Amino acid sequence: MSHQMGMAKKLTGYFLAFGLIPMAVFALIAYQAAKVSEKKTAAQFENVAFNIADKIDRNLFERYGDVQAFGFNRIVRDRSLWYKPGEGNDIVSAMNQFVDTYDLYYLTILVDTQGKVIAVNSRDRDGKPVNSNFIYGQDYSYSPWFRACAQKQFTSRMPFTAKGNDVSDGTFIEDVMVDRDVQRAYPSSSGMALGFSAPVYDDAGKVIAYWSNRFNFDFVEAFFVAAYQELKTAGFNTAEFLALDGEGRVIVDYAPIRTGSNDVKHDPAVILKETPGRAGYEVVQAAVEGKSGSGYLDNPRDGGVSYAVGYRHLVGALGFPGMNWSVVVQVKRSEAAAEVLTMERWMGGLAVVFLLLNITLGFYVGRRFSRPIERSALDLSQSAEQVTNAARQISQSSSTLADGANRQAAAIEETSSSLETIMSTTRRNADNMKSAAQLAGESRRLTLQSAEGACEMERAMQAIRGASDQTSRVLKSIDEIAFQTNLLALNAAVEAARAGEAGKGFAVVAEEVRNLALRAAEAARTTGELVEENVKRVADGVKVVDDLKNALDVVVQSSDKVTALTQEVAVASDEQVHGIEQVNAGTQQMSEVTQTTAANAEESASAAEELNGHAESMHGVVAAMVQIVHGTR
Repeated sequence: MSHQMGMAKKLTGYFLAFGLIPMAVFALIAYQAAKVSEKKTAAQFENVAFNIADKIDRNLFERYGDVQAFGFNRIVRDRSLWYKPGEGNDIVSAMNQFVDTYDLYYLTILVDTQGKVIAVNSRDRDGKPVNSNFIYGQDYSYSPWFRACAQKQFTSRMPFTAKGNDVSDGTFIEDVMVDRDVQRAYPSSSGMALGFSAPVYDDAGKVIAYWSNRFNFDFVEAFFVAAYQELKTAGFNTAEFLALDGEGRVIVDYAPIRTGSNDVKHDPAVILKETPGRAGYEVVQAAVEGKSGSGYLDNPRDGGVSYAVGYRHLVGALGFPGMNWSVVVQVKRSEAAAEVLTMERWMGGLAVVFLLLNITLGFYVGRRFSRPIERSALDLSQSAEQVTNAARQISQSSSTLADGANRQAAAIEETSSSLETIMSTTRRNADNMKSAAQLAGESRRLTLQSAEGACEMERAMQAIRGASDQTSRVLKSIDEIAFQTNLLALNAAVEAARAGEAGKGFAVVAEEVRNLALRAAEAARTTGELVEENVKRVADGVKVVDDLKNALDVVVQSSDKVTALTQEVAVASDEQVHGIEQVNAGTQQMSEVTQTTAANAEESASAAEELNGHAESMHGVVAAMVQIVHGTR
């Protein structure tokens, strides 16, 4: 029973762990859906702000044209009625009728081109008398609206006017303000008003006066009151509204849930003052900058409570440039996103139910399947033990075989390396012997050429010797001729002496001939001596050449022997290289086989170790399974 409880706990934990994944996915989807829903909720408040802004633009578009239309009343051109207070004045009566009919204006003021008041209404929109006679004493020539109209500086565009809404012309607009004339004429009012002013023309188109209407700002505030009632009906009681001018000052601050009243309050500390908390209120800053949008922000006016906010800037309508205002609508997040919060609570409840189901299912499965799993785990444990032992033996044998094969492969590698060295040396020897044989052949050829040269030299010496012998014989002949010539010269001298004076000339000639014969004989003897010396040297040269020839013959015979020996050594070296290459090839094949054997042995050992590891892992898994079944883990 305790084993079953242990399994139940484990399975419960597993079911719980695996259940968290779909729960996380479900939570993510729910979170995204909540965000989308909140975004849509905030967007609807931007639509509310847009509707308020659009209504303001369209209403003020009509006010832009009212003041010009009032000036078309021909009664205004009757100068005999100017400057006359009282209801007996037709201009005043017309003004009272305008105020009563439109039900929008505090005052309608008509002044001449010098700023002097021509007429002003004397009754309010309900037909009650208004204390407006003091206005006749006012000089409006210095008022902004008067000077703007006089200079024809009309309002045709605002900073964020949309395209197409900048076509209106002819009216000057004064932004919302606390009008002192309105406050004095209507002491019980806030005095907040807008000014719409335009020139009045005669039939010739000449400006004869200026008309200014003081628009009751309560009618702008009425749009916010109506919007709140709609939101309240929809269940958004905490809705609050702000309207801001171009400088970020508050012109409408409507929060019934704060004031406890459905009326718009005009707190002097707030109205036309800087927005409270604007420094930390990004939405207000964005709205003043002409932007529109929605989102969720912490309201600094409410201690940082989160609000759903929508905001919109006025952009004009129907060609009217609009006002440089922005509208902000905000509702507490707890109220705006109430449906989302409800959905989140439902999600939390479903998560709790899902966890309980996982726990229950885990206990049920554990109790039902723990015993068969325990038996299977024991069988697997025994099998894993047997596989572990067998794998360990295989691993040891494979390791031993791998070690032996590796050592054998290393020895063969060393042998192969030595054979490579021997083969390289033998190949170099063979190459050197081939080179030596070639050099020996070349030496024999040169020696033969030298021997042939010696033979040629010997023959030349013999020829020189023969020529020397002939030269000796010629010299002997010359010597003999010189001797005979000398004898003849002596005989001629003797005969000349005998002849006396007649033979003196011949005696001189004979003396000269005798001298020539003596020199010729002397030259012949010298040349003969040289020739004999030359003959001796030629004989010596012949002997030297003969000795050289014999020596060269011996060198040729030795060169033949050296050439034959080097050729035999080269052939033997080639055969030795071929044999070493065959031995090396066999050694390499043996090395490859040994390496393959070693690799296979290592793979077998690795496989055996891996099998042993798997077996150990299986044994560990089975042991863990047994612990799980037993509830000890």
